[in-house]
Amino acid sequence: TDSQIGGRAYAVTVDGTTAYLGNGRRILAVDVSNPKNPVIVGQTDLLPGLVQDLAVTGDYLLAAVDEADLQVFDISTPAVLAPAASLGIPGSAYSVTVAGNRAYVAAASGALRIIDITNPAAPAEMGAFTGPQVYGVAVSGPRAYVGAGADGFWTLNVSDPANVTFG
Repeated sequence: TDSQIGGRAYAVTVDGTTAYLGNGRRILAVDVSNPKNPVIVGQTDLLPGLVQDLAVTGDYLLAAVDEADLQVFDISTPAVLAPAASLGIPGSAYSVTVAGNRAYVAAASGALRIIDITNPAAPAEMGAFTGPQVYGVAVSGPRAYVGAGADGFWTLNVSDPANVTFG
């Protein structure tokens, strides 16, 4: 149908009438103002790995890229997805979520990385919780809820990023 875009898609997020789609090793900006006729209005160059997850904060798009890092794009003009920054994430970045001025990145290296995004164009790691591979993360208040594959589900207190604890 006309309302489909082909390719390997692992991630999507929406900001107003623009959807951002992780399409293999690219990110597509898609105008969805007419849901029956989505129109690709912009795209990135090839990224170093597959786009696993996306999150929007203000005029910036954060992308968790496997076998790579956290990529940040300026989306103030969706037709021009301008690279703004990147932050190395050991292993692969699988998931990213934003809460306030922090991004939480689930990493295959066995860590939940907590990133200061007060200035998204200059992300800086604030802390991490090390354990087995981390595949997904959601945050509510001072708690991060983490999917850790075969190691199950964790609840972490992230109120102090330099001292993340269970609970």
